[in-house]
Amino acid sequence: VILSSRAAMGHWCSTMEASAEWASAEWARPFQEIAERFNSLNAKGQEEVFGQLRKLTPTQARAAKHAKRAQEAVAAAAEAIPLEKRPEGPTRTVMIGDPYTCPEEERHTQWDIYGGRTVYDLLAHTALIDIEYIITLIEAGGVLPRAQEVPRAARITQDEAWRLRTWPQASSLAVLVLSYPWLDWWHPDRQGLQLRKLLPILRLMLEAARSEGASHGTVGVMIDYACLPQKPFASDAEKAAFSISLRAINEWYSHPYTVVLVMDTSLPVEAQWTNERLHKERGWCFFEVRAASVVKHRHALWSLSRFDGASTYGIHGDNKGTGHDTVLAQLPAGREPPLSPDTFCEAMERMVNDGRLAFTSNADMMVVVEQYRRGFVGAFEAKGRLAEPYVSAMGAPGNCDEVFFHDLGWGDVEGEVVIEALRYAAQHCVITAPVDVNMLRSPFSEDMIAKLIGLNDEFERHPDRGHVGNKRIRVSNR
Repeated sequence: VILSSRAAMGHWCSTMEASAEWASAEWARPFQEIAERFNSLNAKGQEEVFGQLRKLTPTQARAAKHAKRAQEAVAAAAEAIPLEKRPEGPTRTVMIGDPYTCPEEERHTQWDIYGGRTVYDLLAHTALIDIEYIITLIEAGGVLPRAQEVPRAARITQDEAWRLRTWPQASSLAVLVLSYPWLDWWHPDRQGLQLRKLLPILRLMLEAARSEGASHGTVGVMIDYACLPQKPFASDAEKAAFSISLRAINEWYSHPYTVVLVMDTSLPVEAQWTNERLHKERGWCFFEVRAASVVKHRHALWSLSRFDGASTYGIHGDNKGTGHDTVLAQLPAGREPPLSPDTFCEAMERMVNDGRLAFTSNADMMVVVEQYRRGFVGAFEAKGRLAEPYVSAMGAPGNCDEVFFHDLGWGDVEGEVVIEALRYAAQHCVITAPVDVNMLRSPFSEDMIAKLIGLNDEFERHPDRGHVGNKRIRVSNR
C-alpha cells in the first residue's frame, strides 16, 4: 500500500510539473504573439501567468536565501557604524575664482564634485542594489529578483548613500548603470547568464570600492528590473512608484559621472529566448547609449565587448603605464557624437520604420523620445551646476567643468552633428556656470575647426543662447 501511494503521489507530482511546464510554455512566446490574449486576462490571471513564468528552480531558490542571509550580515555591520564615524569620503582641492586674478582654494568631497547630490535625490524614490548582493547571488546560481522581492538589506537608499561616498576613484561615482537587453518579456535574465558575464567586473569594482580602507564602501547598481517595481503591481502605490522612477530613468544614464556599462556582447546560447534581438537592435538600448553619450566622462561609458580579462580595476587619470590589464584600460568605449533631441527623434523614427530598431511595445517610442529630450537638457544643465563651485561670487569664470569629446576620432561629419547639438543646448538649456566643450585631437579639417570655434562668437552675440554674462558654453580644440 505504501509503495502504491508513493507511486500515485509521484504520478500526481509529475502530472502537476508537466502541467506547470505546459502552462509556462503556453505563455513563453514573443509578447507580440500573446499580447492580445494576455491583456484580456484580469489582474489575478496576469499575476498567475507571471508566477508560472518567474518560478525559481530549487537551485535559484536556495541561492536567493543564501544571498539574503549574507547581505543581512553586511548591512547590519554597516548599520552598526555610528553616524558621527561614517566617513564623508575622499576630498580634493579645487580652485575657485579667476585663476589669474583672485585664485582661492577649497576642499570639496569627490562625491560633491562629481554630482553625488543628484544621485542622493534620485535615491529618494529609486533604490540601487548593493553590488555585493548581486555578486553573492550570481555566484550561488541565483537570478535577479524583481524590485518588490529584493531584500531590504540589499537596497541602497538615502540612508545607505554614505557607503557610496567613500569611492576613491576620480572622475566617477560609485554607481554602475546597466544597459542590457531583456531576453524575455517577463524576466530579463531568467537563468542569470547575462549577469554571470559581469562577475569579474563586479568583483573588481567592489575591490576598488574598498581599496583604501573603506571596509563598508560599496557600489550601487542601477538595473531596471530590480530597481523599478515590476508588474503585476500589488497596489496603486507600487504603480505610482514605477511611474516616478521611470520618469527619472534618463538621469541615471545621462549623469556625467555615473558609470554606464553597455552589454553589447552576443546573447547567451544556452537556451532559447523570446526576444533574440541584439542590444544595438533595441529601442530602449539605443536610447540608453545615446543618453550616456551626451556629456558622460570619457572613462565612464563602458562596453562589455571590450573586456579582456582585466585583473585589477585601475586608477582614473593614471598615465604611468598601468598596462592593459585593468578595467579602466579595457572597458571605456568610443562613442558617437551627441544628437540633439530633434535629430534623435528623427533617427529613432527612421530606424524603427526600416526595422533596425524595435520595441516590445510600440507605444514606448514616444516615451523614449521625451526621455531623451529631458535627459539631454538635464545633462548640460547638470554640467553647469557642477561648475558652480569654481565660480567666484563676482561671477568671474574659474576652472569650468568640461565636456570631453577629444580623442574620439571624429571627423567633419561628426563635427556637424556636434554643432547642431551645441546649438540646441545653447538655446534650450539654462547654463548657470561655464561649461567647456573640449574637442582636442580630433581630425577635423581647418574649416570645421573654424566653425566649431566660431560657435563662441555666435553664443556671445546672442545673450539668450547659453550664457548670461560670462556664463556660457565654450568650445575649444586645444
